[in-house]
Amino acid sequence: MKGDSVITIKVLDPIRKPEDFEKFRAELVRENDELVRNFNSMYIMDQSSNLKRGVVTKKINGTDTYKGQLADGVRHGKGICYYANGDVYFGDWFNDLMHGSGVYIFSNGERYSGELREGQKSGFGKYVYINANVYEGEWRNDKKHGNGVYEYYMTAEKYVGQFAANVKEGRGEYVFSNGDRYIGDYAKNMRHGFGKLIYSDGSTAEGEWRDNMLNGKAKMILKAENEIYDGMWANNEKSGRGKYTFNDGGVFEGEWRLNARNGKGIYTYPNGDIYDGEWKDDHRNGSGRYSYPDGGVYIGDWKDDQENGYGELRLKNGDVFHGLWQNGWKTGEGMMQYANGDVYQGQWKNSMRDGKGTYVWKSGNQYVGDWLNDKMHGKGKMTTEGKEVFDVVFEDGKLVQKEPARK
Repeated sequence: MKGDSVITIKVLDPIRKPEDFEKFRAELVRENDELVRNFNSMYIMDQSSNLKRGVVTKKINGTDTYKGQLADGVRHGKGICYYANGDVYFGDWFNDLMHGSGVYIFSNGERYSGELREGQKSGFGKYVYINANVYEGEWRNDKKHGNGVYEYYMTAEKYVGQFAANVKEGRGEYVFSNGDRYIGDYAKNMRHGFGKLIYSDGSTAEGEWRDNMLNGKAKMILKAENEIYDGMWANNEKSGRGKYTFNDGGVFEGEWRLNARNGKGIYTYPNGDIYDGEWKDDHRNGSGRYSYPDGGVYIGDWKDDQENGYGELRLKNGDVFHGLWQNGWKTGEGMMQYANGDVYQGQWKNSMRDGKGTYVWKSGNQYVGDWLNDKMHGKGKMTTEGKEVFDVVFEDGKLVQKEPARK
């Protein structure tokens, strides 16, 4: 039996090489330079490298340089601004603010191209990061907000879904580089709410998430193992009430803790056996009842999947044992009540009568004495139903000496 499945998302090494990243950065710089040239050619400079009609040059705050259209002395219309820190913006201006469509290139090479309102990224736009990641989607007040797509360059992973104030928030789908996919709720950049993780091998984990981990009610289907767990989780581990169906047909329903059966639970074995009782660290430990398909039953103490301590065994044929057990064997003091009316009470070893014991036949005859390997062996006293008492000696279950008991 397994029962140790846990939700995991394998973290892979970057699938792109450092030289790929360097190529990307070089291409980004080239694209930025080309965008600036094209804008200048279209809106700022004529073929003679002079300013086009209606275009002026103006110093802003004594440090930045603006070339473009003005209205009432402020930037308004098409224009490009070179900032003292190395940033460049070109596109639409309104009342001295970036407003409309434009491109903002940061000094480190990052680039935003899209809609702006009153000097902030708002509307639809694309942002290319210096680490080669790319976000394309909706913005509000300079932050990712609304629906968008975020692609991670080095790992080739992708998120498609909702954002709020720059973090994943709402419904979304995340595709991992190993082929796994999560579809569901997000909060504060983490899987949070209801969602489904689809593994690349077809296995699934669907249910409640908190802080990127399964927390609450969820169902996991392990395709390769052909096993199912449906129950409670805590921090990606089975914890609480749950049902686990094993690939051999066995079913456990009960309590889990730390991804193992801990507490009370019922396990139905493929052959029809049923254990109903206490568990610890995935093993039968504590008090429990073990029932056999033929009607036999053991009720008592367990340790590490074996009968240990005091227990009662009722067999199909009607025999009943009450006594001590050790590692699955009757060992120590115990009494067997046989279906035919006979009774043995005494010492046991490895499920055999061994040591001192008393055997009373249904007829009333009685033997009190030594036993070895489930047979009378050694000295003892035999009492008949007529109350006659004899001193006897047995060897391997055979009577070898018998004489009237001394008074």
